[in-house]
Amino acid sequence: MHDREQIIQLGKVLAEEQRRGYDNLAVAGGLEPYLAAWRSAVNGALSYPAIQQTMLLLNGYDDQPAESRASRLDAALHDLRDLFRRPRPKMMTWPISHRRSQPPRPRLRPARRRPAANGPVLPLVPMIARRALQRR
Repeated sequence: MHDREQIIQLGKVLAEEQRRGYDNLAVAGGLEPYLAAWRSAVNGALSYPAIQQTMLLLNGYDDQPAESRASRLDAALHDLRDLFRRPRPKMMTWPISHRRSQPPRPRLRPARRRPAANGPVLPLVPMIARRALQRR
């Protein structure tokens, strides 16, 4: 962010105003003169929609009643904090029909084939046929 430090400083002042109960004494002279000085000091920060919205919300802050100050400052502070939050990655979800209801079964390893001690090795002949050949 181009004017990151100035935006952070603005956020700190607004957070202090919130902590003080919206009494307009977080900075000397009140919030409106501070905002006017802040606007003239920053260059590219005013191009962000969240900053523009903050300035609109806090316009005339000194003359607003306490309830209006609280709701407007809270909304402005929320918008500023959103500038620095990382977007959450979207979770991939499968349709319910593709989800497994049970955990996958472990795969069984094939049995090791051992050669017969007496006689030929017949791996492809079924067990019954093998026994019949051995009896002959």
